[in-house]
Amino acid sequence: MNSASAVADSELARLREEWEPAWRIWRARLLRDVDGRRTGDYVASRMDDAAGVDPTVMMPTAAELDAALTEQQDRAARGMRPRWRM
Repeated sequence: MNSASAVADSELARLREEWEPAWRIWRARLLRDVDGRRTGDYVASRMDDAAGVDPTVMMPTAAELDAALTEQQDRAARGMRPRWRM
């Protein structure tokens, strides 16, 4: 395993430890360029309605997903609604 994969795996494990079971954390297969390398987005699917507002959150980095999930938690605590509706 190369060092970039090891870092991505440890970031994914850290996110899962912090946010599961309220969110299912995974990596998307969709590739994008992040800092000159091709990576899949970090994705969180909401499993607990009290954990957030939007059903799915996608971010290009683990740090951005972590921040977005914290925002989701805050929005749910304030009783806010999803940003979009079907």
